[in-house]
Amino acid sequence: SPMSKKIITCLFMIAAIHVPAKGESGILPGPRHAIQFSISAPSFVYPFDGQTISYLRKVNSNRVIRWGLDFLLSHSTTANKGNFKLLRINLKYRGLPHRLALFGGYGPLARFDYQHHETHGSGIAAENYQTKDFKGSLGLAGVIGIEWFFTPNLSLHVEYLTDLRGGYQKETTRYSYYEENGLDYHLERTAVSGWTLDLNYKTMFGLSVWF
Repeated sequence: SPMSKKIITCLFMIAAIHVPAKGESGILPGPRHAIQFSISAPSFVYPFDGQTISYLRKVNSNRVIRWGLDFLLSHSTTANKGNFKLLRINLKYRGLPHRLALFGGYGPLARFDYQHHETHGSGIAAENYQTKDFKGSLGLAGVIGIEWFFTPNLSLHVEYLTDLRGGYQKETTRYSYYEENGLDYHLERTAVSGWTLDLNYKTMFGLSVWF
């Protein structure tokens, strides 16, 4: 099933990081810090799902700690929505020929989702709807990818990122009905869901600037 494949992928990524590599040597460039810009792959790989800006700090010649902010914002005349995801991932690199390197890692994440939608009627009888949806979740993210260090200060990468997270969701719905003859009706309802689990994945590519 698709869920089983995702879980197997997560386990493979975690296991691959801990397999000892014989004769591995430093692959990371001399600079100790980097700013990384990433976007999700085009729709022929996976639907667009935001962009990420990250700060990387080199621990040694093969290990990096990455702090990232993943976000997606959209706006229309009837709806506003956005999500923000904070990640901290410990990455390990394995050197390949031609200034290439495999990398993988995992770490904690926190995500916040917000959505606001409303419609307004007009005429003799007007109906108005408004919904606000908020979700907060915590979880674990895993990543595996390949990076090309084409100069000492620049590198390109492509990665497969997956995360498993759980959280609570709150939804508020407001409905109003008004007629010109004076009839006025209002309804407001708030629902809070229990603990839910989500498993997500996407392909990312981007550029790192080392300094």
